Amino acid sequence: MPMRYAVWNNKGGVGKSFLSFILGTEIAYRNPNEHVVLVDMCPQANLSEIVLGGNGSGAAKLQNLLAVKHRKTVGGYFDTRISSPHLQTGEEAKYLLNAYENNRNLPRNLWLIAGDPSLELQA
Repeated sequence: MPMRYAVWNNKGGVGKSFLSFILGTEIAYRNPNEHVVLVDMCPQANLSEIVLGGNGSGAAKLQNLLAVKHRKTVGGYFDTRISSPHLQTGEEAKYLLNAYENNRNLPRNLWLIAGDPSLELQA
């Protein structure tokens, strides 16, 4: 049975993004034969910026993801589901981004579904 963890707190600045990043990467390093998926449900997408490279390059990569019509983000997935709520899209996996392909310092088995500012409106 797969492990599932959630990190949540409605207060900002308490370390949710950092803790999620550390937990996800450590689990991925310790379990190299398993896929580890981080789902960034924060409209600020701080976790996504860290995973995508941090220090400016992560923000630029996230902006590139957000700039296209069919975004590979959690918000893009919700847009697809909202437009056809009763149908399977069959394309759920296209929203997964391999962390290693964006940041060579991360394990190859770590995946991300990027955050999206549209989550505020979608909620």
